[in-house]
Amino acid sequence: MNGQILNPSNQPESIFDWLGQYPRWILPIFILMAVVVRWPGFQSREPWMDEIAQQYMVLGGTEGMTTRVIQADRHPPGFTLLGWLINGAERDEPQRLRSVSMCAGLLTIPVMWQAGQTLFGTGTAFLAGLWATFSPAFVFYSREARPSALGMLSVAMVIWSLAQLVRRPNPVIILATVAAVIVAAFSQYAALIVTAVGLGAAILVTRGQADRATVWMALSQVGLVSGAVAAAIYAIFARHQFALQGGAPAFLRSAYFDPTNLMESSTFLLTQPWKLMAYATIGIEHGWLGLGMGMLVALAAWPQERAELGPRLWRIWILGVMAVFLLFAGMGLHPFGGVRHCLPLAPLILLGLAAGLNRLGQSRSRLIRFGSWAVSLGLIGIMGKVTFLDAPNWWRFDILSVMNDIRADVHPHDTVLAAGVHGPMGLTYALTKNSRDTVARCFLVPPHHEHLRLPEQIHGNNWPVPVVLLPGTDRTLPARWLAEHPTHGRVWIIDSRDFPEGDTAPSLPGRDPVTTITRPGCRAVCWSPPRTP
Repeated sequence: MNGQILNPSNQPESIFDWLGQYPRWILPIFILMAVVVRWPGFQSREPWMDEIAQQYMVLGGTEGMTTRVIQADRHPPGFTLLGWLINGAERDEPQRLRSVSMCAGLLTIPVMWQAGQTLFGTGTAFLAGLWATFSPAFVFYSREARPSALGMLSVAMVIWSLAQLVRRPNPVIILATVAAVIVAAFSQYAALIVTAVGLGAAILVTRGQADRATVWMALSQVGLVSGAVAAAIYAIFARHQFALQGGAPAFLRSAYFDPTNLMESSTFLLTQPWKLMAYATIGIEHGWLGLGMGMLVALAAWPQERAELGPRLWRIWILGVMAVFLLFAGMGLHPFGGVRHCLPLAPLILLGLAAGLNRLGQSRSRLIRFGSWAVSLGLIGIMGKVTFLDAPNWWRFDILSVMNDIRADVHPHDTVLAAGVHGPMGLTYALTKNSRDTVARCFLVPPHHEHLRLPEQIHGNNWPVPVVLLPGTDRTLPARWLAEHPTHGRVWIIDSRDFPEGDTAPSLPGRDPVTTITRPGCRAVCWSPPRTP
């Protein structure tokens, strides 16, 4: 089978096609630049709730790992296993786990280049590598100790291997595709679903090919292995996770389009895909920007010649995956509930964006070619702005900084409360440096066990008073706790500024705020002793 690429002989080359002819020179530059943009915050940023929980799953090694993953995660165990290999069973360093994501993020760049080359041609390969280097989604999640970067790498691997398989099926490519599918299955459930849609797209795109029997035999082998791995992961992990935390099976009881609320449902249906487009490319959930990205992606999907096997595979794949995304995201359910959980779709979207821009760059019109260059530079500018100015504050909770700022001002008779969702976990880990203790106190406790007191002077931090943990989304918890445990001294409330009602700090009736210290993602407010009548 001889698959054709996007650039036929009568089509003018774009500047991107020219640059894409030199991967040996450009790819090392991209990877070096990727390290530079990913390094700030890689080790210095304090671990947040999900990273602490990830470290908890790693501790203890393989003994009891299945139980820990089921209790504390919504993903398969792949990242946890890699983290155990990196960190060992006893080393309690969540930041060290970020090296798994960093390696995955850097490997994604050459894989995206090769996927773009196989599907569309050299120009798309260059732009795909460029976007994988600078896209805020790829950058930020390369320095987070969670499976997102691994999931995006696995999907990029599947795209590359499947694109090769439908063109030149042979044992080596079959084995490579099986390996890519297994990595996807163990990284994220969303990545596994994207992979399943890709296998269906590969079958559809090869229906009219002369050697479709050979290709379908290869795809069936990949499908059998994939199905067996998926069934094992579901039996061991997924069904228990869904039962414990809620998730995908609930889709049988609801629908994404609510006929009783046509306006809200229609608005969601029209805007959510574009928000995903924008988030996957430039890191901003912006509908209009996403619509522009979507138009470029649609340009890549617009049919040219039926013989173009790569673009047709990508076209069917992206349409199928977006349909599945709408179904799950519309219900707000895992694995596609929420834009952040849809990151495994990012490689497909970025490949389409690259192909659309390269197609503009191949135009005979100088104005259109110039426009493609301008749009590319503009996207790089937006990506740089989000990467360097906005992304450093994503999921950032500088609890330790706040604690250091107020340590000297906390008196022995003061009361210190930790409120919010991420605040109690971050504060507990800052005091104990113990992920097991932190997760046991703040993550796995039943909702009615919200009032827990830490001992004093933990791990040499010389913290002057005990800290009361009030984890949860209820902003009234501090006031309710003080009503049950009255004190005549001052009260400090450290919260992680993540209450669903807004960014307003918890208030204490009968007391006045004296001092407020704010840091990224958290704050500390000192309240006066009770006012005298």
